[in-house]
Amino acid sequence: MKRFIWLFVLLFTFVGECKTKEPIYFVTMMKSGTHLLEKYLKLLLSTTDDQYEKINSSLEKRYIGKGFGDKSLFLKFSHVSTPGKNRLKVPDRLKMILLFRDPRDVLISAIHFIPTMPKGLKGVKNGPFIHQWSKYTTEERITSLLTEKCLDQNLEKFLNKNFLKKEIFPPSMTNFLTQGYRAIELFERPNTLVIRFEDLVGQQGGGCSQAQYQAMEEIALFIGKEFNEEVYEKISKDLFGATKTFRKGKIGSWKQELSEENKKLFKEYYGDLVINMGYEEDNYW
Repeated sequence: MKRFIWLFVLLFTFVGECKTKEPIYFVTMMKSGTHLLEKYLKLLLSTTDDQYEKINSSLEKRYIGKGFGDKSLFLKFSHVSTPGKNRLKVPDRLKMILLFRDPRDVLISAIHFIPTMPKGLKGVKNGPFIHQWSKYTTEERITSLLTEKCLDQNLEKFLNKNFLKKEIFPPSMTNFLTQGYRAIELFERPNTLVIRFEDLVGQQGGGCSQAQYQAMEEIALFIGKEFNEEVYEKISKDLFGATKTFRKGKIGSWKQELSEENKKLFKEYYGDLVINMGYEEDNYW
């Protein structure tokens, strides 16, 4: 009985503390380094060597919640792509870290991730659709996500039956690219630190150490933590990979996986997104 009382007290204390602290949001596009940012924040906020080693060996909890080892912080996670009435709404007075990525690499990451998605989506049995869609070749998957169209009649029938509108993909699929437009809206939001995946990922992901240092320093200072060369050297060597949905984490995979035809399609459907997110100069097409 005493154990339950203590658990209740601890839970009440935790909820109470969270309510009294204004959260700092860390917000990411799907398939844009969510776990990379999470891992960095956890390593940065670890208060003991034991905590650091535990984080480095396994991310046991998906998102941070209450600042992990630092009780002075309350960090709250969201994707930019939350649709409908649950769409992300953060008061302008609150701080936000926004992580985004080249939408062409988001697409490549998505086509490999979708076959692993949950079997259900908001009460809809999504499994049969994903199972059939996953049989597409890489080229066909890319085409179907770019055009938001099924490539065979059986999938189209399933889609019409379960999602009502013809040629509209399940929201979780559509959002992989359309979330970029929402991210752009947040670029000019006050109290927002905008970070590119390409900068945070570092040399192991195809980036550079100078850009990574600057990104890591900006994040640390933004949430009120000290940052120096020693902190960077400690964390940077452990940051890349070993997270829940990690596959390659490389910059520019689209250059190898997009065919010339699908490069044209991407430019037709989402060329404005690439430009407005600031990737035109990064070996555009």
